[in-house]
Amino acid sequence: MAERALVSIVRRVPEQIEREYRLAWAELRAAAQQAGAKAWRFHSARDGSHFIEFLEYPAEADPRASPAVAAALDRLEQLVPGTLEEWHPASDKP
Repeated sequence: MAERALVSIVRRVPEQIEREYRLAWAELRAAAQQAGAKAWRFHSARDGSHFIEFLEYPAEADPRASPAVAAALDRLEQLVPGTLEEWHPASDKP
């Protein structure tokens, strides 16, 4: 099985720009899917302005190399700066 990688981004989205954020996220999701990645986002059950986004992809095919994904990420970052973290699979070996 090919190794996977994951990127998470946490953002606090002010209510007054949530519509713009949703549109920008839709652009990212579409671009990520075109690049062979999966894209998800969730909001906090306690605070609807607190979002976490995920990009999951084959480790050898980072979608951020795609111009469309890079542009969509830049748009989101300009709209609502976030905290990005990269993740790699944990070993299942004892």
